[in-house]
Amino acid sequence: MFEIEVHLTQNATKRPFASIEHLSQFTEEEEILFSVGSVFRILDVDHQRVTDGHCFIKMVMVENDDDLNELRSQLDQQYSRYGNLCDLGSALIGMSDYDRAERYFQMLLEYTPESKPSFGLIQNFLGIIYANRGDYQKSLEFQERALKFWTQVSSIQYNQHHIANTHV
Repeated sequence: MFEIEVHLTQNATKRPFASIEHLSQFTEEEEILFSVGSVFRILDVDHQRVTDGHCFIKMVMVENDDDLNELRSQLDQQYSRYGNLCDLGSALIGMSDYDRAERYFQMLLEYTPESKPSFGLIQNFLGIIYANRGDYQKSLEFQERALKFWTQVSSIQYNQHHIANTHV
């Protein structure tokens, strides 16, 4: 059971929400639909008020909060380094979810032309995935492909960073 506190202030439309009770098949339920990206802070989890195996959770919707802004900033710095589709795969690697990261990068590799800068990044990330799994031969193959790509692309100044990462 959730008790959610929402402060209706000047930013009420920033993350819209709506009552959908009238659409529910269960007339006794009070259902609210929150927009994607809504963030809630858990205030309390009351295990004493357990009913049918469910506990009571009290939360508050958070909009502009120093802790939330700091968290968003950290996540942005950590996972938005590449400014492209590689960010999701990088996040999966950061979570040690190598299977999903590999599937994601293999799909990107299939649809990314060899002329695009992200082609080298994808090769590099696949090498990182295999290295983390202990498959060093396969890792080396992808790292060498990435190195070959970065040394052949025309913008040497842009590529020095990527060449250095490939050797690490």
